[in-house]
Amino acid sequence: MWYGKGPGVDRAGDALKHGNAYGSSPHGGVLVVAGDDHGCVSSSMPHQSDFAMMAWHMPIVNPSNVADMLQFGLYGWALSRFSGTWVGFKAI
Repeated sequence: MWYGKGPGVDRAGDALKHGNAYGSSPHGGVLVVAGDDHGCVSSSMPHQSDFAMMAWHMPIVNPSNVADMLQFGLYGWALSRFSGTWVGFKAI
């Protein structure tokens, strides 16, 4: 699992892109949790990581509530293990 807020997603973009290109293990999996702040409430700049993850060909899960976060997190791990790709997870 990797976590970063908006600017961290930008800074780590090259590593995330290359990691996704090389894939994940069927016994591991990678969940890339991006703490987005669309309204610039707790960050220095507003940020939306969807477009970066789409450019890296990374599937994205977007939970709408706390219960979805747990369910989609488990789904994201399973998807990563099955498909061999890294999975993006939006946390707002």
